[in-house]
Formats: sequence, structure tokens, C-alpha cells
Amino acid sequence: MKRYFFGIIAVAIAFTAVAFTKAPSQNSKQSGNFTDYYYKFTGAAGEENDMNKWQQLSTLNDYNAFSCPSGSVKGCKIINTTNSSGHPTSVPLDGSGLPTVSGANASVANRN
Repeated sequence: MKRYFFGIIAVAIAFTAVAFTKAPSQNSKQSGNFTDYYYKFTGAAGEENDMNKWQQLSTLNDYNAFSCPSGSVKGCKIINTTNSSGHPTSVPLDGSGLPTVSGANASVANRN
């Protein structure tokens, strides 16, 4: 009986720890050590660096359902690791001024 005591205690601690683990949010997901937030671009071409032109989407399903129509070359939607009142705090851009997968941007879809 003494041989099993510490094993039983370890299993009990493991069950207790799992029971109080927070369930993941439906509005965002963890990627590595960061939380992902989903945004769509509502501005005109050339305004991709204006954080107020990026509108937060509620869920990953909303992000996936939002299509990027062809037309003028501009930002469309991003998965970003920053959020301030429903807008990203940083959107890394490439040399042509379009969002690029770098820094805070985990995923990018641009219109072309």
C-alpha cells in the first residue's frame, strides 16, 4: 500500500489541475504564446497603416467566411496577435504598403 501512495497522490493532483483549466475562447485562439485576433480591412488602398481601418471579427468562423474580392490591390483580412478596443496595435507592411506575415501578423490575405 505504501508503494502506491505517491502515485495515487500524483494522479489526484493531475486530475485536480485539469479540472480547473480554462476552456479556450471561441473569439480567439492561442498560437504559441500569443492570442490570435481576426480583423477585416474597411479602408481604401493606402490606408492599411491606419489601425482604425481594421475591424475585429468575432470568431475564426467569421474570418474564414469573409471573402477577399478581387479588385484594387489593398489589404483584406489578417490574423494578428495585438488588440486594442477592437483594432490591432500594429500591422506590419511590406515595401508596397500591403500587410505581410511578419511580427504581429500571423496570417494575411490581400486583395489583388
